[in-house]
Amino acid sequence: MKRLKIDPDKLTGFIEKIETPRLVTLTCMERNSSFELIYGFQTEELLFASVEIPKKNPEVDSIIEIYPGAELYEREIHENFDISFRGNKHQHSRLFLPENWPKDCFPLKKGENNA
Repeated sequence: MKRLKIDPDKLTGFIEKIETPRLVTLTCMERNSSFELIYGFQTEELLFASVEIPKKNPEVDSIIEIYPGAELYEREIHENFDISFRGNKHQHSRLFLPENWPKDCFPLKKGENNA
């Protein structure tokens, strides 16, 4: 198993260079002043690539052009943490939360307006 830290601006370029990857997971962890996105890939061995993005205006490039199945992961993370994925046109569509859920309340994000 390998774990690498990737610059957010180099994420898609890094992913495109991985030999025979298969996306197996995408998770998010909230840190004190940032969010950490962890992309899990199955190659010859398990590879975890993490990207750290600031809490203020958190956004990163979407990877759905490379992995269409990543759309659900990205939508779930957006819905729960308010992280924007540039290029994911469907991230604002509700996945798990009901339509009447407050638009400024993100269940897994720490803060006064959140669950």
